[in-house]
Amino acid sequence: YIWLCTDIGVSRFDGVRFTNFTTADGLSDNEVFTCYEDRSGRIWFATLNGKPCYFIGGKMHNEKDTPLLRDINMGGIVLNIFEAENGEIEFASNTMLGRLDFSKSKASTTPFPKPVVQAWPAKGDSLGVVSDSSGVGYFLHEKFLKTGNMANIVKPVKLGQLNDTIYITSTRNLLIYNNLTQNIISF
Repeated sequence: YIWLCTDIGVSRFDGVRFTNFTTADGLSDNEVFTCYEDRSGRIWFATLNGKPCYFIGGKMHNEKDTPLLRDINMGGIVLNIFEAENGEIEFASNTMLGRLDFSKSKASTTPFPKPVVQAWPAKGDSLGVVSDSSGVGYFLHEKFLKTGNMANIVKPVKLGQLNDTIYITSTRNLLIYNNLTQNIISF
């Protein structure tokens, strides 16, 4: 299937027809920014209201039928969803990290020390983050470990990752960052 996320719900395309899903079908919010498929086949949705939901087995699941989801409220726009190496589903908003571990029936949220504009899964248990005020770094065990300066980056807006290199675009720059070098290309 191909999933399309919109401001009026999500659509699933099977190659012939579209099937639309909204809050009436169990989506936690109609404004959906992106989706992510985990190793178990759940399709997770990043919503404006910050409440997680997922699709599996032909049905949407939200906090009404999956009590563990009640413990995760990101307090606003979910920027990214991914699965950590340990199998936890992680949600990043601009103010906090949410973690969901189905195997342990455990959910938690942890505030970020500075507002975050992008996040990505990093090695081990860490989360890579980009912040306007703190730069590039990793969030590990409730601590921000700064690894790069973002003084010349104006409003980072999009992030991509290829192996250990992070590509961050902004309204005026492209930052190419890895553990060894940092290059800024202005345009």
